[in-house]
Amino acid sequence: MSGLIGLAGSRTGAVGKARGKDLANMWIRFAGTGTIDQALVVSQSYNVSSVSDQGTGKYFINFIKNMSNATYFFTGFLAYPGGSFNDVAVLAQDGTYANTTSQLKISTMTSLNDGTQWILDDCDIITVIVFGG
Repeated sequence: MSGLIGLAGSRTGAVGKARGKDLANMWIRFAGTGTIDQALVVSQSYNVSSVSDQGTGKYFINFIKNMSNATYFFTGFLAYPGGSFNDVAVLAQDGTYANTTSQLKISTMTSLNDGTQWILDDCDIITVIVFGG
């Protein structure tokens, strides 16, 4: 069986047929600790040419095909190896840089001490998906 599974009443136009605007414009899963393996990044992603490590908890994700605008939506998931159940890891917009049509700039941060302290931190696994570009 090929194609996508849709829900009746969804924006896919027809069940099982997705239109371009309903699909992810970019997705990636990479290890955020140590040296980023660019060959692995490209093989386990869609529309990503490379990821550059900009220091602890800061990454630039470079697109193969540019987005149509720089106001796209992104979300993701992080795996953080430390702390306790009270600690949280978040994927954030890097406020020190503006996104462009060719690059998404993200930060990964962890909350320690029940959210009283936020720090930039590298995470074991970083996943990001972009829509609307």
